[in-house]
Amino acid sequence: MAHKLFGWPQFVSGINVKTINIPGAETIDDTYHILLHGEYYNLSLTVDTVSRYAVRNLLINGSDGMIKWTWENNYVEIFSASKNEWNKVEFKKENAQPGYNENIIENMYVEELQQFIDTTLGSATFFNTMEYDFVILQLLYTIEKSWSTKTILPCDKTSLIKINENRIGIVARVESTRLPRKHFIDVEGKCFIEWLLLRMTHHFESEIKTDNIKIIIATADTKLNREFLQLKEKYSHLEIYFGSEKNIPQRLWQCAEHYNLDYVVNIDGDDVLCSPLAVEKTIAAQIKNSDYIFTSGLPLGMNCISISKKFLTIFLKVLKIAP
Repeated sequence: MAHKLFGWPQFVSGINVKTINIPGAETIDDTYHILLHGEYYNLSLTVDTVSRYAVRNLLINGSDGMIKWTWENNYVEIFSASKNEWNKVEFKKENAQPGYNENIIENMYVEELQQFIDTTLGSATFFNTMEYDFVILQLLYTIEKSWSTKTILPCDKTSLIKINENRIGIVARVESTRLPRKHFIDVEGKCFIEWLLLRMTHHFESEIKTDNIKIIIATADTKLNREFLQLKEKYSHLEIYFGSEKNIPQRLWQCAEHYNLDYVVNIDGDDVLCSPLAVEKTIAAQIKNSDYIFTSGLPLGMNCISISKKFLTIFLKVLKIAP
């Protein structure tokens, strides 16, 4: 949980080894030493899974003070550098169950199960998402890789969700019969599709901290749709692709082929309020090699889908349409 307090680590290093032989754990690594370096912190973590005596200690040391906690105590110690004094914050300590080491309590597992029940019944939400847990696992794999390669490895969050290998495809065309040129209707000095571009760009640059995301407007190859080219002059991250005039799956396949993409996150150009977080989640879910991913449950116009090129190929073959 350190990254939630101090930020995502930039570099990681680790050691995972086997140090002791006990029945039932003959083939597992039992000791982990982890070093994390973030923009504002350095963290050292040791996990010994076969310690004969259960030990948990926490020490946070900073310019303004220090925080100390030991599992055996019913208090947290806080040192103030400005006052040059220690203070204790006490809390209720639960008793261990009969037969357990006196400092091993089960409350964390009881609370975890309670949250699962509450979430299932709809009175709470999960503390973490599956996507978040997956990224944490990728972080652990990176730490193990640092030991096997004997190197310090970069650990940018965007590299873990492989965002640089994906593109956001906005399907739009000018020739709407019900509302012609709807994407270029001015709203407070910008056209509709610009607001969609800006919302997506802001999320990935500000929240995900990457400027490598590419957005592609996949439109029909007609003269009228050349109007989209004016947007490329204003937005450097934007690409315009002209493909199939009437078949959207075919156009998306052509787009994926042109840019050598395995996946495309598809957003309808009409969906100005499409959720950037939904887009982020579909990108993260692509790591699981799913061919068709979609979000649901959001208000109309806020969901999105991610489609693999392989899925589009099969889909077009079923319809007997050339890619």
